[in-house]
Amino acid sequence: MKGTYKIGFEMNRMDYFCYEAGHGTIFGAFECSFSKRSIFLIKATSYMEGFSIFKRDWRNISMDFPELMDQVKRKTTAQYIKVKAGVKIRKQVMLERFMERADFAQVMVCIDNVGQQEDNKEEIAMLFGQEDNKSKS
Repeated sequence: MKGTYKIGFEMNRMDYFCYEAGHGTIFGAFECSFSKRSIFLIKATSYMEGFSIFKRDWRNISMDFPELMDQVKRKTTAQYIKVKAGVKIRKQVMLERFMERADFAQVMVCIDNVGQQEDNKEEIAMLFGQEDNKSKS
């Protein structure tokens, strides 16, 4: 593969990129190999050239050449763990920044109130449901 790309995450509808990769790397192989949904954002930072493969073909190759796929899975798993650790650290730093905001306590209160409303939804639905049934009779 030629070119470079960044890997990151989304927080509060903002994209943050913290890991840059390029020549000789594979992206999407871990997710394809283990049928996982990607938890990262990927953005090209330069013109890229490379190869792609459909998931069904990837599975066929993995059945036909299990030794090769074991090596690919090991390499992509190691890369995935490295990237995930870097993204997790960056995400924690961003979360700590948000916690330092002056309005963070107000946001937490709003979230707590929403949680209490969610807990009471069943009771409210039950009360309204009983009233509706009584009024229909």
